[in-house]
Amino acid sequence: MATTQIGKFIKGVFSIHNLFKNVFMKFYFQNIVGNINNPFSIHHSTIFRNERQISIGSNVFIGKDITLNGRSKNHPYGIVLGESTYLKGNSYIDAYGGMIEFKGSSNLSQFSLIAGQGKVTIGKYVIFGSHCIVLSSNHIFNSLEVPYMFQGDIVAPVVIEDNVWIGAGSIILSGTKIGRNSVIGAGSIVNKTVPPNCLYVNKLGRRIVRELNTGERKNYAQYRNKLFNVR
Repeated sequence: MATTQIGKFIKGVFSIHNLFKNVFMKFYFQNIVGNINNPFSIHHSTIFRNERQISIGSNVFIGKDITLNGRSKNHPYGIVLGESTYLKGNSYIDAYGGMIEFKGSSNLSQFSLIAGQGKVTIGKYVIFGSHCIVLSSNHIFNSLEVPYMFQGDIVAPVVIEDNVWIGAGSIILSGTKIGRNSVIGAGSIVNKTVPPNCLYVNKLGRRIVRELNTGERKNYAQYRNKLFNVR
């Protein structure tokens, strides 16, 4: 009994400590970030680099142990988080001299990486599963005599349109576009344009499994109503 009470007391002390830390860090973030709008929720463990080149809209949530690097050569803000963007913990988001823009109301899950050399644009209502990677550049490997790291990069934009669901572990490569309302199967590699309204799975070769048509949406609605006993 005594041990339980001591544990509760210690937990309470840490909770109060974290509360004051979050309040202090909120004031700190307001004074270092290039543009930030209230209200917002940023965990005190968030790491900002080139923070003057980061713009944060209202109702943005940034979880634990996230790194944001706004470095950009051609844009005033290398990272733009639109209203109601939700970033879960342990992700790395780096403009890498380019730009990453979340239009808003999208969700990036844990342990994801976004690199913005060639510019990454993410529309509204986009869902990322955990461990996703978005790359907007590629290494040049034309010569076998010169180390690849010295041959430069090819940069090309990535565009993800509105209402896209990207399954866990997917890799989105440079120069690709994912059309609105499409779904990317878990573990897929996206290296070509994905049309709107498609379910896309690519683990060995490019393959569009089927178009998401009206009939399938109707069947899903019937299943949902049955599941939740909706009449």
